[in-house]
Amino acid sequence: MVNVMDPRAERSREALRESVFRIASERRIETVTTTEVARDAGVTRGTVYNHGKSPAELLQHLLAEELTELRERFWRNLGKQPVRESFEAGVRDAVDHVTAHLAIYERALAHEPSPAIHHVLSDHFASTLSDFFRANPSVVTVPPGFDREENFQTTADSLAAYAAHGVVGTIEVWLRQGSTRNTELLVATINSILPAWYFESPETSEISTT
Repeated sequence: MVNVMDPRAERSREALRESVFRIASERRIETVTTTEVARDAGVTRGTVYNHGKSPAELLQHLLAEELTELRERFWRNLGKQPVRESFEAGVRDAVDHVTAHLAIYERALAHEPSPAIHHVLSDHFASTLSDFFRANPSVVTVPPGFDREENFQTTADSLAAYAAHGVVGTIEVWLRQGSTRNTELLVATINSILPAWYFESPETSEISTT
């Protein structure tokens, strides 16, 4: 059974989405109040709270929804094409997402650091990699001297977090370049630093991404 959102609720959500994205492109989201968002979107404060405890949390949810769609597309691609190509397509999707919300990410990651926005982006990469490692455990090597079964998950999550924060750091460098930034160089740089062992003939299994 497909859940269909009430048309009025859908309009309110879309108004909130447009308002939060616009305001976050102009100001650090942590400085924005719920009252401001409600007024700008033409909804009640209660409506805002239905979608997030604060404007920052609401922005996190909205960005995370888009990134979740990209993660699901990555898994669909992974079952249809070589692993390297799937990763490269996933990198391109993530960069396109950042450029689609360039003013928000530029402010939040390059000029007025926002832990909330940094987290939502790094979590996208870390979650994707953690899921990939769980689906393809043979590509993960647990450090010598440690029991593999006991330490596999910690190792996999650590590797995923390390890579994720590195990718976000690369994006931050690109964002700080302002008008001289080169999007194709960013994509190529991220793809070039992906470890070769990611692609060592893993046998990807279907897993849940929810």
